[in-house]
Amino acid sequence: MKLRIGTRGSELALWQARKVEQEIARHNHDVQIEIRIVKTTGCLKQGTTQAGVSDKKEWVHELEQALLASDIDIAVHSAKDVPGDIVDGTWITSVLPRANPLDVLLSRKPLSAGAVASSSPSLELLQTLPSGARLGTASKRRRAQLLYQRPDLEIQPLRGNVPTRLRKLLEGDVDFAVLAAAGIERLGLFPEYMSLLSAELCLPAVNQGILAVQSRIEDDAVRRILLSLVDTSTEQCFIAEREVVRILGADCNSAVGVFAEIVEARLSLRAQVFSVDGEVMIEARAEGAVADRESIAQCQELGAGVAKSLLAQGAEKLLH
Repeated sequence: MKLRIGTRGSELALWQARKVEQEIARHNHDVQIEIRIVKTTGCLKQGTTQAGVSDKKEWVHELEQALLASDIDIAVHSAKDVPGDIVDGTWITSVLPRANPLDVLLSRKPLSAGAVASSSPSLELLQTLPSGARLGTASKRRRAQLLYQRPDLEIQPLRGNVPTRLRKLLEGDVDFAVLAAAGIERLGLFPEYMSLLSAELCLPAVNQGILAVQSRIEDDAVRRILLSLVDTSTEQCFIAEREVVRILGADCNSAVGVFAEIVEARLSLRAQVFSVDGEVMIEARAEGAVADRESIAQCQELGAGVAKSLLAQGAEKLLH
C-alpha cells in the first residue's frame, strides 16, 4: 500500500509529518510512504502585510482540497491550527501522545536571578518584567492573557515560523517573546533564557501540542492505519477541547484558552475567554470520568457543558 502524506512546508510542519511517517511505518511495515508539500494561503501570507489578517482555514484549505482530489491520502496538522468546520467528506483525529502543551517566555537576557532553561515560573516571574517591556506574540489569546496580568506591557506583533521569531527576538525587535513549547522542543531549539509558563498563568490554545491527521471518510484502509496510532488519553483531551471552541464559535481571532488533562483517572477541563484588551476574563471548569473508545461522546458532553457555562457568563460579547 502506498500512502501520501500532505503537509505544509515549514521546518516544523515537515518535522510533524515525518514523525507521523515514522509511527505509521513502525506499526505498518508494508506501507510505502511519500511526503508531499502543499502550499497553503497561510504559508503564502507569511512575511507579507496580510500576515496579520487570517483565519485557521487558510492554514488547511489547500490541504483539504488535495485530500478531496485524492492528491494526498492524509494531511498532518498542528491540531491547534485546525478550524472546527473541516471540509465535508473528511474526518480528523489526534495521533500520538500530546507534546508539551504549555507556552514559554523567552528573553535575550536572564529572566530573573537564577532563571534557567526549562524552569517553571510563577506569576512572580512575569511581574519581574520591566514596565513597558516589548513582548512579542501574534496570538490574540496570549496578548489578552498577558495584559490581564500585566497591562503595562507593550505587546507587539511577532510573526513567522519558529526560527524566524527566535531570530527577531535575538536581533532586538522585541525584549521578550512567548511561543508554544511544543514547537521549540520538536525542532530542538532551546534558547538560553527560556521559562515555561504554567497553565495557571497562560492557559494553552485549544489542542496545543497535539498532532492531528485528516483523511477521506470513505478510505477505510487509511482510517484503520490512523486509529492504530491514536493515544486514547490525548484523543479524549482533543475532543473535549474542540467541542468547547466549536460551540463557542471561537477562531484564531478570539482570545480563548482551553486545556484538558487527565488527573487521577478523571478528565479535567478548563477554559477561559478574554476581551481582546485583556481587561475582562471569564472562566469555566468541569471534570468527568475518563471515557473509553466506545463512549467518547462523554468528552464532547464535558466540552459542551464548559462552553455553555461560558456563554451563560457572557462569552459571546467577548468573542466578537
